[in-house]
Amino acid sequence: MIVLYKFIRPERLDILENCLIRFTQAGYFNDPFENLPFIDAMLEREEIESFLEKNVWSRFDEDAYKKEFSRMKKENPLISNLPKEVINLLQEIPADQAIAQAKELAEPLFENFLGLNTDAMKIQVQQSLRESFDTRFGVLCLSENYDNHLMWSHYTDCHKGYVIGFDSSNKFFDKRRNESDQINKIKKVNYTNERPEYAGFSFSKNEQQQIEHMAAIFFLTKAKIWEYEQEWRFIRELECADKYIEVNGEKICLYKFPAGAICTVILGCKRTEAFKVKVEYILSHKQYSHVNLFQVGIDLRQYSLNYEQLK
Repeated sequence: MIVLYKFIRPERLDILENCLIRFTQAGYFNDPFENLPFIDAMLEREEIESFLEKNVWSRFDEDAYKKEFSRMKKENPLISNLPKEVINLLQEIPADQAIAQAKELAEPLFENFLGLNTDAMKIQVQQSLRESFDTRFGVLCLSENYDNHLMWSHYTDCHKGYVIGFDSSNKFFDKRRNESDQINKIKKVNYTNERPEYAGFSFSKNEQQQIEHMAAIFFLTKAKIWEYEQEWRFIRELECADKYIEVNGEKICLYKFPAGAICTVILGCKRTEAFKVKVEYILSHKQYSHVNLFQVGIDLRQYSLNYEQLK
């Protein structure tokens, strides 16, 4: 059994009271690089070539070329006003030569658009993708390590809150619909100095699987500076939430978990006595009879925290 820990502020005792926990949209996280991959193209390079061949060049055989030129000669003043000799010369150009010249002119334009060859276009698609994922996915963030001073400080209101230890083998942490499901299961975060890269969408692959694959890569990759958190993440679709509430215009998506998924509760070293009494009362209920309760104290000599079992 791997126990994974959630650091929680003191005002969030409702998690224990209601067995409901938030899966947060990545846009609310404190890391500005969350869900912000490097985007190289809207389509894979092979897909761009295939797209052009299928939707553009293959349609222009000899007959199609002559028909299109006749139409342009009638409707386009740039063509119709040319000297007759020039028009006749253009008409005599073989279709394959005309298409080859058109490719030289058109392909850079398609590359600029589908290949996102400007930083402004890359940024625009980055933001659009992030906003789309924020409306679709929520993430539950847990840690392998309960004894982390920084995380106690950052996520429990300076040691005033508490930590919940979850049994990651509980069925709650595996909601996969099938073997190819790349999310809906607790997974370890990968730490690297390279941002995840999105090489483009593919028409030849299943759309849902591609979206899940992107979500898994984007949400499960973080910079090495965060490695001290030893984080695991559980990604779920927001439409699967059991309850929705709105706080200050922020949509909160809550998911029901079984009380049996909790194995440990740890009270921070700056807890109040009133807070401790509330937690002890909640854990006195039958559904939590199996849960171990600890409180944290400050070591007299070392820069370390001591853990005393109360229950």
